[in-house]
Amino acid sequence: MLEMARVLKASSSKPRKTIVFAAWSSGERGEGFSVANAMNAKHGFNLLTVETVIELSGVGAGSGAGIALGQGTSFSLVRLFQDASTRVGVPVTTRGRGPHFGMDTQSGFGGRSALSAYVSWDGAYQTAHTAADTVEAIDPDKHTTD
Repeated sequence: MLEMARVLKASSSKPRKTIVFAAWSSGERGEGFSVANAMNAKHGFNLLTVETVIELSGVGAGSGAGIALGQGTSFSLVRLFQDASTRVGVPVTTRGRGPHFGMDTQSGFGGRSALSAYVSWDGAYQTAHTAADTVEAIDPDKHTTD
């Protein structure tokens, strides 16, 4: 997430719309991300219209070879990720399991109607929320292929 923010800031091409980056915790307790909570966290954010939400979870760890788009990802965003992944040489699947696979989690998305993508690294579910889910398990080279 921080790398995406850095690249956008350094780009000579400026976005036509406001981009809000939000990081949160509590996923370990089964609490999902709430757009309403995020947009109410800073004065004025609640005046913005949320059009797209991209949730990153388990992106830096996993045994797979590419990006996994979770159930509920909007079709147009699946196509966008597939096109982008082709350009950078990283495979993308819609058949992978997200890091919350098998967990009882609440969808805390606040009844949003925005396009949504649930992005993780394929295989991240194997160690997510276990004793092996540590900072040391993050692999900075997950963006490259063999």
